[in-house]
Amino acid sequence: MHSVLRWSVALALTLGSVACDGTPAEEPITIAWMSKAADNPFFDLSRQAALVGGRDLTSAGGREVRVLLVEPASADAELQAAKIREAIDMNVDAINLSVLDPPSATPLINEAAARGIPTITFDSDAPDSDRVTYYGIDTIDASMTAAKLLAKLMGYSGQIAIMTSQDTSGAYIERINAFKNEIGKHDSLSISTSVVCGPAEVMEKAGCTQLLEEVTEAHPEIKGWYLARGRVLREPDLAQKAPKWSSRQRSGELVSVGFDVTDTSLPNLKDGLTNVLIGQKLFGWGYDVVFMTFDMLTTERRFEPFFNSGVDVVCGNNVDEAIASWKAQDFRRGLTACELLSESN
Repeated sequence: MHSVLRWSVALALTLGSVACDGTPAEEPITIAWMSKAADNPFFDLSRQAALVGGRDLTSAGGREVRVLLVEPASADAELQAAKIREAIDMNVDAINLSVLDPPSATPLINEAAARGIPTITFDSDAPDSDRVTYYGIDTIDASMTAAKLLAKLMGYSGQIAIMTSQDTSGAYIERINAFKNEIGKHDSLSISTSVVCGPAEVMEKAGCTQLLEEVTEAHPEIKGWYLARGRVLREPDLAQKAPKWSSRQRSGELVSVGFDVTDTSLPNLKDGLTNVLIGQKLFGWGYDVVFMTFDMLTTERRFEPFFNSGVDVVCGNNVDEAIASWKAQDFRRGLTACELLSESN
């Protein structure tokens, strides 16, 4: 069980025992949970996890916890702002929010706070707002971990290629800078080239997969890849679209580390098309955040402005666990530690 949840489970069981002794049932707790877009499959696990969190708290404590999926139909700032307004007008007890556009969300988060409706953000933040806390990964630490693992896989020697995004947000800048700083600690490692996987490349380069092939041909010296944007690892036909890259990866001539852990990237890891996946806590975006919200509303527990969710590191020894957890849509037990993490420098 996630350590962040133990407090809530114990609390919920205590509340349940009080209710069973004849105390009148309390009003349900209502939490509006909102991703960037209802049509974005990247949030499928998270929204299901939020619903499971509500059910688990209800079952454990006897007080109903209603998680309401209040999401914009698509990724549009105005649509999300309207949905935040809808949640406020519903007078929910709290809001869980993946912020699409901080400037448009911030005034609404502030208004909600003024009306006694606290917000916890996840995935992406509105740091200048009156939100209670932001639940997410420590991007610098996660990127340093990626660098350490890639260096270890490469034997601390060789040329590296980076695939990044057109996104210039702070998170992506940190992903690249922290990785480069860590790699720079090793004299025999160097960055050979960096390529951008942006919207145009997604359309024109088969989901950016053809970039792997092009760089492999142009830079045969490359031994390692850092896929800061791991979209290519979610391609179902990666081996067919990038045969030279895939052949070298499977043979061990190339090694790679990339983001993120999803149901579509895990089969490529299982198939030898990458060595390590660094995953944001997609299940925690729903489950943990709902539990944190419950604690916030029912106890005096308070949170720092940033709550480090940690990351999932998936490699050969725990990939089957991760695949099984995805199939079950259930990461409550967590994963066995990736064996490559031991003794990584």
